[in-house]
Amino acid sequence: MDITAIKLQYNKILERYKTAEAWLDSPKRVDREIQKWMPEFEKIVDQINLLLFAIGDHTTDEAMNGFKMENEISKKYTKVSLNKRRERRE
Repeated sequence: MDITAIKLQYNKILERYKTAEAWLDSPKRVDREIQKWMPEFEKIVDQINLLLFAIGDHTTDEAMNGFKMENEISKKYTKVSLNKRRERRE
């Protein structure tokens, strides 16, 4: 898996983490509900840690808010589409 794919996966898991955190922190939740879902929340945290380790160097902002991917993704897909155009011409 390349670094762009790992960062995309991280951003996806980070959104899941934020949703789970908001749900768990809601005053509507009772302890029994929280305890039921805590193992799943811990799995999400483990995934985040593994992905950050795979990414390597990152800022606190990137860890907390995700990676800005627009430029990396557009560059990657631009290269792919240019290569496909060249292949068609040949």
